[in-house]
Formats: sequence, structure tokens, C-alpha cells
Amino acid sequence: MSSWVQTCPDCGYVAQVIEEQPANPDAVRAAMAGDRWRELTAGDAMPRLAALFLWHALLERAQGRPLEAGEATIRAAWAADDAMDGLLAETCRRAASDILLPLLESPDLEPDRRETLAVRLVDVLRRAREWERATQLCTDLLARTPEGVIGEVLRLQATLLERRDASCQRIPPASLGGPQGRR
Repeated sequence: MSSWVQTCPDCGYVAQVIEEQPANPDAVRAAMAGDRWRELTAGDAMPRLAALFLWHALLERAQGRPLEAGEATIRAAWAADDAMDGLLAETCRRAASDILLPLLESPDLEPDRRETLAVRLVDVLRRAREWERATQLCTDLLARTPEGVIGEVLRLQATLLERRDASCQRIPPASLGGPQGRR
């Protein structure tokens, strides 16, 4: 995951590829001069990789790119999981859901992308222990009678939600038609 984000050693700018010009350099400069940036970059309060993803999320959000900001925030949660910081992981997932849930109503989001995001958000909300929101979204998605892997994933999520199970889960490889499975 450390290869998913790059940091400028001079100014601290964070992006997937730092050589590429930001879409809105003025917004990036303003975000990096702001209180939230200073708060996130102060000290060693959190695992470094999680912090990098949160910095990246802040800069993406400042540029008006909530989908990318939400993705970076989910990645911060994964980095926190790997560092065994469950509280930070849960906090990041809640932040990601707050960023991404409004996008489900966006007319600009393609229908396939909306469905993928909605299914992913069920997991994010469940892992954040947002039981009611996760259950409602899962129930709404299951009402559409999804088939295949999407249906399997949602039925697994519904079972986990009933149990109030916020743990990481893997889908058996046979469900995905291959030997690897996915996290």
C-alpha cells in the first residue's frame, strides 16, 4: 500500500503521482496552509501510512474530488488495521462514509459505479460499527435481488450485520471464480 501514495520530501505534498500537476494548485496550497493539515501532520499521533492517506484525502477533498478523497480515507483505515489501531481504522471508515454516502445521490455518478460504491459502503459502514446505516443500505441493495458475486457479498454482509460482526472478511475463492479470493 505504501506505493499507492507519494510524498514530496520538500513540501509534504501528497498524491498518487506527485509529478503530476494538481487539478487545483491554489486549493492544495490553501489546504496545506490550513489548520486540518497542521493537525494531521503534527507529531506521530498515528501510523505514518495512515497519515499519508489522510493527507492525500484532505488534498483530494480540497480539489473537489470526493470519490478520490473517500478512497484515500478507506486506504487510511486499511493502514490503521495493519498497524493494529482499531480506533483509528473505525474513525477513518466513518469519515469515508460521510464523504462517500452523498455521492450515491449524485446524478454525475454512472449507475455501475454507484452500485459498486453502494456495495462497498455496506462493508465500510459495517466495519465502522454503523449498524443501522449499513443494514438499511444492505437491505435496499438486496431488495433489487442482485445475482452472482454482488448478491453473495450482500448476503454475507447481511449475516455479519445481524451478528454485529465488524471484523475483516474474505470471500471464498470459489465464489469469485478463481484461486485467490479478494479482501
